Amino acid sequence: MLYRHPELEVRGGAPEPGLMSLSLEGSPAHLESWLRGVTDFLLTGLRDIEEEHPGSLRIVIRRKGTTDHGT
Repeated sequence: MLYRHPELEVRGGAPEPGLMSLSLEGSPAHLESWLRGVTDFLLTGLRDIEEEHPGSLRIVIRRKGTTDHGT
């Protein structure tokens, strides 16, 4: 959904099994609620995987100008 949105610049990939990255470079203010919904959905799914398979997943969220937030 993020890649297909015409107003967003999204980068990411999965260069090897177990490694995925996703980066959103800026976003229009009018998309804030939509982006929050999309990312909440993604994070909920990843956290479910983390609960089902402890130790197999680490989530790191980086926001420009702040420190890392890992779960």
